[in-house]
Amino acid sequence: MAWAERISPATFVSNASEVETSGLDFQIEALPLPNLTLSAGLLYMHKYEITDGPDKGLELPFTAEYSGNPGIAAR
Repeated sequence: MAWAERISPATFVSNASEVETSGLDFQIEALPLPNLTLSAGLLYMHKYEITDGPDKGLELPFTAEYSGNPGIAAR
């Protein structure tokens, strides 16, 4: 059977029993003009481990160690 034939149109989503996370989250905003807001954020995840259930001891999937975001808003 080809790989494309095994793809299911349905997706199964499940929650882990318990997850322990720790890290730092920084957010800054500046108003250089009365109608302009600039923002930036940085997230560092030190620990993101599943602590209960069948996946106990594994890291939480699809979790980046570092992430960031810039922002701009004009009014």
